[in-house]
Amino acid sequence: MSLDLQEVQSPSELEEVIALHCLSYEAPFNAFYILERGETGKEEHLQRLVKSHEEDPASRWLKVVDSTTGKAIAAAQWHVRTGGQNPYERGQPPTQPVTWWPEGESRKFAELLYERWSDVRPVVLKKPHMCKYLTGVAWSSAAY
Repeated sequence: MSLDLQEVQSPSELEEVIALHCLSYEAPFNAFYILERGETGKEEHLQRLVKSHEEDPASRWLKVVDSTTGKAIAAAQWHVRTGGQNPYERGQPPTQPVTWWPEGESRKFAELLYERWSDVRPVVLKKPHMCKYLTGVAWSSAAY
């Protein structure tokens, strides 16, 4: 088996690698992924991640493809910020409206977690940088 590193180019490739990301975090269990996915369902989560990628010019998805099968076996989303791209120039962390959880304690918890997860970004990510954001790995051949 030989492996090829490729940048995701098409909408169908994007959906494939995001689905791989989701599959790799559902088993084994990952609490942060469940918090990110929410209660609105897998399809809504997939579409939210696609929309987020399409709206962020710094977002890049890379995938590792098994050249024998042509299937992605691993993928990662990177944010590549070059000069002139500082989303934290005001010194404020990004706000994350957590609409994928219903009103109540679960949403409050998710919002607080995202706030804590993001509050260091204006300090460490204000200069040009690369930041790995999401990953996915096919844990077994049955996954792909």
